[in-house]
Amino acid sequence: MRGVWLSALALALALLCAPAVEAQQILPGFPPGVFQDRAALDASGGVVTPTYSYNFPTSGVIDSGNMTYTGSLGTYIDSSAHLVAATTNAARFDYSPTSVGTPVGLLIEEPRKNYLLQSNGFGTTWGPVHLTQSKNVTGIDGTTSAWTFTAAAGSYQAVTGQSITSNGTFSETLYVKKGTWNYIFLMVQGQTANYWATAIFDLNAGAMTQSAVGTTGGTIASTSVTPAGNSFYRIDITGTVAGLANYNPQFGFANTATGNSFDTYGQPVARTWAGTETFIATDAQIEFGNSPTSYVPTTTATVTRTADVLQLTGGALATCLGGAAGSVAVKTPDGQAATVGTLLSENGVVELGETAANKATTAVGTALTSSNTATWTGANDTGLSWSTTAGLIDLNATVTSDAVSRAPGANFYLGSNAGTSAFWNGHFTSIACYNTYQAAPQ
Repeated sequence: MRGVWLSALALALALLCAPAVEAQQILPGFPPGVFQDRAALDASGGVVTPTYSYNFPTSGVIDSGNMTYTGSLGTYIDSSAHLVAATTNAARFDYSPTSVGTPVGLLIEEPRKNYLLQSNGFGTTWGPVHLTQSKNVTGIDGTTSAWTFTAAAGSYQAVTGQSITSNGTFSETLYVKKGTWNYIFLMVQGQTANYWATAIFDLNAGAMTQSAVGTTGGTIASTSVTPAGNSFYRIDITGTVAGLANYNPQFGFANTATGNSFDTYGQPVARTWAGTETFIATDAQIEFGNSPTSYVPTTTATVTRTADVLQLTGGALATCLGGAAGSVAVKTPDGQAATVGTLLSENGVVELGETAANKATTAVGTALTSSNTATWTGANDTGLSWSTTAGLIDLNATVTSDAVSRAPGANFYLGSNAGTSAFWNGHFTSIACYNTYQAAPQ
């Protein structure tokens, strides 16, 4: 747990030797700079190291003696910063797309479907209007897979898109980078006038610069611009177009960063193009959920990525988690804000997770929720201690406790509730378990 228990002797030595710097003892098995927890202090004053600990980025594989994984049709960023397809039932370990060779962690996501056909085949089922496209640029997979889009000369709306027979809260994403033109739009329309949601992106600034919705139907919950390496960004618009059965996802040329006017279908109004304006795009996706997840490639049919299910089965970890008293600590480099998510579950109950109010929580026995909140899109340390007489939840070293007995559990899952719901939809850095109750983190 990020909460750190120091012995009186260790603390005294730290103060004597380095009064201006807090001493730090690195746990065995966790290299400095990766897992910065220190050893714990039990009730008798002895230093306690974890009964079990595992660091995902440095390992690059799951611990097969304590974990089992299932999942298929997913993608991840490899150590060369390329987007690649994962092998069936091989856990996905992401690397940074912008810092080559830097590991991020184990990725756990819920099942999602890409509803776009030919998600990177823009010369097939897509409907270009007043633009052309050519696959001739190195994409995020390291091959010639990205497309140059060129506006047709004249006074036009230059756009491409397709129709899908689904609706709901959508997340539409596209990998893009600037060519000779900086401004593009990403939008969903409801195939009826005044039902739409549109966002404008400045590819030079790497920012969303304008958004608008239809007068009858359309909401935008969020947008994002994420650096994807090699000057690409992954751009996203998440929202709804209420009341209609079918959606038209589209993207194309925008006139400027801000101040665009839109027609009744959400497209920026016509501009006179020279015929030399270009941008680069690849790997489009529209999925239904309140935030985007990793890319799912398609060809002639929609594709559903199955859930990442990581069960903690047998071995020292499950034994420790099932003890009458103990503590567990989970480190995450990212997650989703204001979303119910699971870090660890037991017997179909969230043992450690996030609430929609951005707090840490446990539902084992009597519910216990942290007094503080976290920005879950960044790094966080979350922990739980339990015994027959007390409980404690720790979010980034702020502790909330009670005097409630919590019985040991079984059937543990990391990143989901029993592999079926409340998925984390983010990465994991490490997990550690102690076979004693830790009551005084510092």
